[in-house]
Amino acid sequence: MPDKFSPCCTICDEPEDDNQLLFTCPEKLKVWQHILTLETGDDLTVVELTSAVLDWNQGLASQLQSLLLTSLE
Repeated sequence: MPDKFSPCCTICDEPEDDNQLLFTCPEKLKVWQHILTLETGDDLTVVELTSAVLDWNQGLASQLQSLLLTSLE
């Protein structure tokens, strides 16, 4: 186990945040592009793909927040 963790993605060396970790790293974006192409049948541009993935991520976060708030009531 390393003593220090890099603030950058180990795949693309870009600064890493939540979105970059799961979605916007160029190599991970290729995976999402493949999944969304299979799902929609459309070849999406990088801009459309990034927007779709980030919108989905925000929707998922919103759903999880609603579930957590409901479970606390």
